[in-house]
Amino acid sequence: MAFEIVMPKMGESIVEGTIIEWKKNIGDFVEKDEILLEISTDKVDSEIPSSHEGFLLEVYFQKNETVEVGKPIALIGGKNESVSSIRQEKVQKNNDLDSKNITLESKKNQDSSKSNEKEVKDDLIAKTEEGVRSHQTSKFYSPLVKSIARKEKIDLKELESLNGSGANGRINKVDILNYLDNKNKTKGTKINDSSYIDAENNSFSGDIEPIDHIRKSISDHMLKSIKTSAHVYSAVEVDVTSIVDYIDKNKDKFLENNGIKITYTPFFLEACIEAL
Repeated sequence: MAFEIVMPKMGESIVEGTIIEWKKNIGDFVEKDEILLEISTDKVDSEIPSSHEGFLLEVYFQKNETVEVGKPIALIGGKNESVSSIRQEKVQKNNDLDSKNITLESKKNQDSSKSNEKEVKDDLIAKTEEGVRSHQTSKFYSPLVKSIARKEKIDLKELESLNGSGANGRINKVDILNYLDNKNKTKGTKINDSSYIDAENNSFSGDIEPIDHIRKSISDHMLKSIKTSAHVYSAVEVDVTSIVDYIDKNKDKFLENNGIKITYTPFFLEACIEAL
């Protein structure tokens, strides 16, 4: 019997994972709880064990592909099982389920009374007319979402057009930030000719390496942090003239006696230790 391995949920806020490496190849035997693949999320990299024993018949996603939590990523079954027959069986089950749902939905629609249909229709017309008159919405928006919308000058009509990923389609912070990112990318598609650099004809040497998942996640979080949080820093000036003079005076002797160069780091560490 064949079993599908799904992308596991690695935390309450984790909704997807990126495949870093498959530890097994197609056709390899996999024991239960043996490491099958390694994935990366926004918070942690993890090795994922197999939930079933059998042969790895097929992988649905390759290295560096991002998959939603709960979505099938691989198929494990018997050595002589055919992938095509398993697919046909799965398609048949889905078709049977769809047919059953259609039959139940049709029966439900037939059982509904005309009075209820009229009531729903009248209520919908009334809500539509009220929305046209007042331009108000029945959707709930958190204070944070409203604050971001006001700051970015997003009006109510534009806000209502967004698809929320929260409960009952509610728009959360991630939804509105993703919308702003896509909006900014669309505005920035035109590049100034004076600042454009042709990658084939530039004078720089070296190889161009694709960014890995970890660094991509870091850059995304840093960008979101800049857009949502205030960033400040403080600087304190310290007179280290005496340290500079000491190092200049003793660096040659120190190198001769110890075989290493004297640096400023030990002095700074000593100062931190004394302060603490």
